[in-house]
Amino acid sequence: MHLYKYVGPQLHIILSRLLVRFTPPLDLNDPFEVVPHVANLIAPEQADSYFQSLEKDADNRVREVLVEELARLGLPESFAKLVPYDVLRAVKVESLAYMKHVLPAILERAKPTVGAKVQKAVGERFGILCLSEVADNPLMWSHYADAHRGFVIEFDAAHEFFTGGGMSGAVGRVLPVTYASERPGVTMFDPTLCAEDLGRRYVTDVLLTKSVDWAYEREWRMLLPLNDQKVPHVVEGGMHLFRVPATAITRVIVGARCMQETRAAILAAIGVDRRLRHIRLAQARLSTSRYSIDIEDLSMNVRPADAHDASTETR
Repeated sequence: MHLYKYVGPQLHIILSRLLVRFTPPLDLNDPFEVVPHVANLIAPEQADSYFQSLEKDADNRVREVLVEELARLGLPESFAKLVPYDVLRAVKVESLAYMKHVLPAILERAKPTVGAKVQKAVGERFGILCLSEVADNPLMWSHYADAHRGFVIEFDAAHEFFTGGGMSGAVGRVLPVTYASERPGVTMFDPTLCAEDLGRRYVTDVLLTKSVDWAYEREWRMLLPLNDQKVPHVVEGGMHLFRVPATAITRVIVGARCMQETRAAILAAIGVDRRLRHIRLAQARLSTSRYSIDIEDLSMNVRPADAHDASTETR
């Protein structure tokens, strides 16, 4: 399978330097990106289990509070041993009862702000590479390829660059976006799920779900960490740029309105770098009878000696 990246004319950096941008969610053009609809902070049916987990440490916590209070009063910590267990037990039960009564209201009030906090936290930690299943969508050419003046880069989705590379979970592998009319409701804490399962559910419901209004994009996404030294990248002009293997690129499709200077830059990048000699070239053209884009494969590889001639042939 092939996936496609629509880019503006200035982004021939992807070819000349083999760098591609992974965009933080806050910089994407959809304001709903990575903002969860928090249906529950704790699953209602799991609330009792949650409080039971708190109860296991309640004795120690009550003693800690007691020691802190003794210190505030200037009394020795040894006085805590003089407090009967029955008193500690009563304090613990009273504390848990108070939490059960107050916590739901606190959580309800916190819901409106949790989504924005999650968006900020994820935005600081991950970058997203947005690709499409199709190379001939007129809206995509208009919105992301500078009104057909840019070009499209075709990637081999089966390349190891897109299949995980040893990273766990959804990070480092390209996955399809699901489109829905309603935002998925997420539960932020579920004691029945391990951290990995909770993270997987979150990725599916929040990072890989968008409104049906975007369905025409037929998007696939890849996430990479922005603060992991094991996955190095460069930051230029506020953009996070990751190195993409030359062998992951299979074709370049020049836009119907692409300027000669852009064509020349593309051809020069391919012609000079031997690692890119396998890349095929194609030309996007406006259909003469339909509101659609026709893609004509030029069936040629550009060699260094041919770069000047090839730029003339694609006019």
